[in-house]
Amino acid sequence: TTTTSSCTTTTTNTTIMGATTPLPLFVGNFESAPDLWGLVFMHLTLGLLLTMGVSGVMVMTNRYGKVIRAVIFLVFGSALLAHPALSNLDPVSAFTASFLAFCSWLKMIEWCIGRTPLVIGSTGWWIYMLSVLEPRVNRQTKGLVPVSRSSSLPLFARGLFKFFLMSTMLGLIPDVDLSASTLGITWNGCKITYIRAWGIYLFLSGVFDLYAGLLTAVLGIEFTASFNSPLTHSATLSEFWGTRWNMVIHGLLARAIFQPLRSINVRKQSASLAAFGMSGLFHEYLVASAFGLSHAPGSMAFFFVSQAAIITFFKTFPSLTLGQLGRPYSTIACTLLVLPLGPFFLSPLAAGGLYANMRELIPAFSLANLAARFSA
Repeated sequence: TTTTSSCTTTTTNTTIMGATTPLPLFVGNFESAPDLWGLVFMHLTLGLLLTMGVSGVMVMTNRYGKVIRAVIFLVFGSALLAHPALSNLDPVSAFTASFLAFCSWLKMIEWCIGRTPLVIGSTGWWIYMLSVLEPRVNRQTKGLVPVSRSSSLPLFARGLFKFFLMSTMLGLIPDVDLSASTLGITWNGCKITYIRAWGIYLFLSGVFDLYAGLLTAVLGIEFTASFNSPLTHSATLSEFWGTRWNMVIHGLLARAIFQPLRSINVRKQSASLAAFGMSGLFHEYLVASAFGLSHAPGSMAFFFVSQAAIITFFKTFPSLTLGQLGRPYSTIACTLLVLPLGPFFLSPLAAGGLYANMRELIPAFSLANLAARFSA
């Protein structure tokens, strides 16, 4: 990084994809920060791979039937999943690219079994296939829901605020290796686990808000909410995973795994366990492709299978459900129930450098950094 000064401004030259780009110094040091242009390129490449695969299936199915359809799915599905793992990206970019790749893979599955939420070939269907977000559909007209492009402004503001809050909260805890074997039962472990949970929530929901704002500003259509206050309003684990946490993945798993199994008379508990198991495999892939095999394999899969087991327990004994406590006590009880198992989910992300890289993503948003700049 080379710094040059003039009488009017000070800039930092940062190399992005081989090009030297001047950035204002107040933004911070992006020398090891995520390659934003590389991330955009990755998203476009994954979208192109998905489009080519689906288009190939659409053309070949009418001519050669199910065998060619399966071959095309395997080829392009494998390319989607392998692409992030073979690319040299920083932790945040690799994590995001792997997330997009797996979402695209699930979309290919649900398309192949005829469970996409939009009419195949429609404008909304192509928007859905090419973006991670899901356009809102009018159930009566089966069309997209138009909105004013100015409604993108609150989405942008909310996304930026979440990044500010994320950077500030993560600055409160050290970068320590909280081993899953400790189960997060110490006070310091619980504090770190809880703040890390907020960090990943604010990062993912902030990205989705900014992305939804961008698409709304360009297309003038509404998108379904990706998160619904999961850490502050969930009364039970079923509510947390079913209606509040990461509805993008929930919808994909429901259409690609849960609903097909239920349609062939698989028991609800077994179908739910299969969906949670696939979610565990998804997160194992996410960490392995983004950070390598530096974490304990199986820890994330164990976490999600344990969530299915806990939900099944409360379904079996409804008199013990946490929801009967009423808010906010049910939310507190739900948090305390999951917190000891949190390190199985969050520690691999921290070990891979995700949280450290998240702090570098928007360094100027850190409250400590802002205070230091104003006092200087």
